[in-house]
Amino acid sequence: MCPDAVPLWYRLPDGRYLCRRVPCKTKACPVCGPRLRVRWAAEWAHAMAGDVVYRLVVDEGEPARMRRRKALRGHELAHIPAPEGMRVVYTTAPIGELVADKIGTLTRDFAAMPNDRRNKSLVGSWGEIVADAHQEEEARREPLGEYLGRGRRSLEHVEIITRRLGFFLGRAGPDALLIAAPGSPQLEAELWGLVGLVRRREPRAGQGRAA
Repeated sequence: MCPDAVPLWYRLPDGRYLCRRVPCKTKACPVCGPRLRVRWAAEWAHAMAGDVVYRLVVDEGEPARMRRRKALRGHELAHIPAPEGMRVVYTTAPIGELVADKIGTLTRDFAAMPNDRRNKSLVGSWGEIVADAHQEEEARREPLGEYLGRGRRSLEHVEIITRRLGFFLGRAGPDALLIAAPGSPQLEAELWGLVGLVRRREPRAGQGRAA
């Protein structure tokens, strides 16, 4: 289990609540990080599968400068943070070394990616391929209910609190709890205060909901 797993709260169609523990999915996590890196490598390799791809290591600011070069216009360009303030660039422009084994090379570069605040970048048609795959995966996923937000208390602590309040209904697997609706706004507010619910962000006026 992820050491920084997060409890998420949902309102089910029948009015009950579901508190579900999910992995943190951060690259610095000793459990989630390796899984994420393997997944990213597979997704990027799939996006690049139909292209001849080249790889080079550059300094941190070079990818932005490369995008402004006329010679690279119309070419795909992606990059991954590398140790010592460097970046690994993947591109369809014939510069650097030819990548013969995309999945193997990407796997090694993602494994070496430092746990800092720098982000990977995959845009253009490569990015669209990965985004489309994510949307298809999300469409196939059955919704749990209305997402309410994340809690600050652990699943074990939530069980203790809801048992004391008389709202606990049972476990829905090893990482989820079923909880009765409190029945009044006052009791609901008390529950949210005790479990430390951080409500989801609502979109600003004129903006759609995040996918």
